[in-house]
Amino acid sequence: MKAYVDAGCRQRHHDVQNMCNIHSCRQGLEDHLTKVKHLLDELETLKKEAMDIAWMVNDSSSRTFDPNFDDCVEYEGLPLEEGNTMIQWVFKKSISYATLMTVVYNMLKLDYAMQEKIISSVSLMDTSSEQVESYCTMWDLRPYVDDNVMRQAWKFVR
Repeated sequence: MKAYVDAGCRQRHHDVQNMCNIHSCRQGLEDHLTKVKHLLDELETLKKEAMDIAWMVNDSSSRTFDPNFDDCVEYEGLPLEEGNTMIQWVFKKSISYATLMTVVYNMLKLDYAMQEKIISSVSLMDTSSEQVESYCTMWDLRPYVDDNVMRQAWKFVR
C-alpha cells in the first residue's frame, strides 16, 4: 500500500471526498452529544422531581390521616406489609422509583462522558485505525449501562 501511495496512484478527489465524509461524521457525532446532553439535563430534572415527591410523601406520612385510608390492607391488588399504612407503602414505592431513576441517570451520564471523550480524542492526523476500532468497540459495548437495570426501568414506563 505504501508503494502504491508513493508511486502517486492515489486520486486527489478521493482524498477530498474522504476528508469531507470524516468531517460530516464528526459533526454528526458532535450533534449527537448535544442532543444527549439536553436529554440528560431533562432526566436530571425529572429525577430531582421524583426525589422531591418521595420526600413530600415521607413528610406526609408523619401527619394524621383518615383512619379508613390507613387501614387499607391492599393497594392496586398488592398487599401491604403488616404494620404499614398506605402512605408508608406509597413512600416505599416512590423511593424505589426515584432510586431507579437515579441509577439510570448515573449510568447514562457515565456513558455520555465516555462518548464525549471518544469524540474529543478522535482526530484526523493522530488517531490510528486500532484506536478507532477500540473506540467503536467501547461505544458498542456501553460498559456503563446495565441491561437488567434498563429493563427494570422500562417496566415503569407506560
